[in-house]
Amino acid sequence: MPSNLDIDAIKKIINISEEFCLPPRIAQLIYQRGVRMKDVRVFLAPGIENLHPPSLLPDIDIAIERIKYAIDKGEKILIFGDFDADGITSTALLYDALTLISDRVGKHIPSRLNEGYDLGKDAVVEKANEGYNLMITTDCGSKAVDSIDTANELGMDVIVSDHHLMGDEIPKAIAIVNPVRDDSSYPYKYLAGVGVVYKLVKALSETYSQIDADSYLDLVALGTIADVVPLTGENRILVKLGIDMMKKQPKPWMDALCQTSGIDPKRLTSWHLAYSIVPRINSAGRLGDADISLDMLIARDKSKSIERATELEKKNRERKRICDVVYKEVIEVINKDGFKDAIVLASPKWHSGVIGIVATRLVEKFGVPVVLISTEIPPARGSVRSDKGFDTIEALEHASDVLIRFGGHKEASGFLIDEENIPHFKELFLEYVRSKDYEKTPDKEHHIAPDITCDLEEIDRSLTEGINLLEPFGVNNPEPVFQLRCVKVLARPEVIKNYHLRFQVTDGKHFLSAYYHNGVSKLSQIYPGREISIIGTPYIRQWRDLDYIELLVKAVGAPLTDKRLNIKIGTQRADSVKAPSIKIVREKEKVAITHDEIDDCEHLTIDYYITPRGYHEMMLWREYNGKINGLNVCLTEEELVKEEGAILRQIPRRAELVRLYRRMVSIAEDDFIGFDQIKNLLIEGINRREIRCAIMIFNELGLLVREGDGLRVNKNPPPDIKLDDSVFFRLFSAERERLEKFFKHLRAKIRRDGRKI
Repeated sequence: MPSNLDIDAIKKIINISEEFCLPPRIAQLIYQRGVRMKDVRVFLAPGIENLHPPSLLPDIDIAIERIKYAIDKGEKILIFGDFDADGITSTALLYDALTLISDRVGKHIPSRLNEGYDLGKDAVVEKANEGYNLMITTDCGSKAVDSIDTANELGMDVIVSDHHLMGDEIPKAIAIVNPVRDDSSYPYKYLAGVGVVYKLVKALSETYSQIDADSYLDLVALGTIADVVPLTGENRILVKLGIDMMKKQPKPWMDALCQTSGIDPKRLTSWHLAYSIVPRINSAGRLGDADISLDMLIARDKSKSIERATELEKKNRERKRICDVVYKEVIEVINKDGFKDAIVLASPKWHSGVIGIVATRLVEKFGVPVVLISTEIPPARGSVRSDKGFDTIEALEHASDVLIRFGGHKEASGFLIDEENIPHFKELFLEYVRSKDYEKTPDKEHHIAPDITCDLEEIDRSLTEGINLLEPFGVNNPEPVFQLRCVKVLARPEVIKNYHLRFQVTDGKHFLSAYYHNGVSKLSQIYPGREISIIGTPYIRQWRDLDYIELLVKAVGAPLTDKRLNIKIGTQRADSVKAPSIKIVREKEKVAITHDEIDDCEHLTIDYYITPRGYHEMMLWREYNGKINGLNVCLTEEELVKEEGAILRQIPRRAELVRLYRRMVSIAEDDFIGFDQIKNLLIEGINRREIRCAIMIFNELGLLVREGDGLRVNKNPPPDIKLDDSVFFRLFSAERERLEKFFKHLRAKIRRDGRKI
């Protein structure tokens, strides 16, 4: 991903940086993720308008008509969900929406311990006998052929709302709303179950004005994060919008979960959802009672939400305790008996609700597919986990003759099996594993590819704040990883809770705190005075009344050769340099790059005839796939001052933002600001990029909302708004400060040298 940038790539990165006032390294990360100039605005600040219309989903019109018929006729409607967080949020969303238009709506989440995966026949018979006329599944049902046949025989229609792969035989449901159907033309195939339900409710809201589908984006974000689907395309937009909603206007359930888990909702990220909130939601279902989570999500008063969140806190602690016990027992078995190619183990002592979590930990430790089976309650329940490159669903299909039923995703799935068939299943599973050529990764540190290799001085506040713009992080949109070429350990690391390390590093001028999760095994490599390279992700740690940058370490290694020696800021005029050169100039507000014949050149110089956006931009050339001999900034002090003023005018300060917001509100007609009115601000002399920066900040804070061809002034903005709550504002402020320091350094060098530099 990172190195060997060509000239065209560097030009595009610099232009993204200039156009959106971003740190060059953040522009590089955006570019490396496949986002180009025309799509950057949507990537940074997407809106509802960037989603695909629900009408493109297969069978959605049929599903809506059947639901409308049920509402009109007063039929009883059952929502049948799944016991994981995706299924629970899907059920909560659909239940809450339907109860706005009908008082004959029921809900059912199957017990993980007693009913198992997917739509079971027993549940179908029970609910049909209770008089339900229509069942709508959420996050399940695509392979429930027999169960849906039973429903049809009992006179209960079924609408399947799901996102899992279809089987060879298609269930005879009234409608199957699933983007991954073979005949589906829906443009995005990776929606979570809750994403499909959102689309269903969005379509329903076109008939029933009581329903505001977008008010459920917080549930959509939670379920999407929980199901570990790719956070690209629509999923990234849905999660980003949902997290924004949680931060601005948290519902009772979100307030309650933040309170019990100690999270500041205004600084909420995808990490908090994935590693703090989702485990709590899942804990109840894992231990047999998902209704606790469901009740909390649909509660409309905070007292009930707090009560349920407190119960979840207790469940989560119990879940952790059970996980640790099971993990220890499994490790003991592995140490005693070993394994080959894959881990397949069964025991009556293992709680079926936690074996999936334990299997995931084993994959991380050993780098092979893992199957853990609980025979505690018949039929036995199994969980399969794998790393990239191994398809657990294909493996289960290979062994399907001995399974009762199975389902899930490529890297995480589950199944039911009669205990006497486990030995045969193990044979079939290992047979499949041995037939596949995939990469085993027991030591993941050797497989971490950094996005960017840089120096310690580049890890600053603007870069760290800028990383937040790439949120939400997850599958196919991971946290960016940086490799620091060469740093020196300052003192012996502090060992935290017997497993983790915290230590300080320096390059001689700059200092950085580093936190190494589960890094105690590397303690012998991290000692005072030693030079090392570090791979990790910087973040802003909040501790007491302080916040500071810290690196979350993923790996350490030997120091890299420092390519800084190959690049220098020259003190010669560019026209006196004899080596072929690459010239950076500006043409009509865009950066252009021209160059001599440079093929097969041994040495090149980089000549800037515009002001670079700081040290970060110049360091992009260290990743150019040619040999750079020198770097020259070819400006007089007068030219530099002019450039400096033009660049800094693009980044509004606090007082300027206040004035600009008041001006924009004053030109609004019926609280709407059209883009033609925004253009008039340019005539008044306000910088185009300054306006864009301001709109991004105001939109993020909920002061202005994108609507059609303009902006809507929010007459009821979130309470207690502070500019510092905006990621964009914190980033732009840090970027302005960084640039001011850089320009000050350049001016001083010009005065000292008395010539161009």
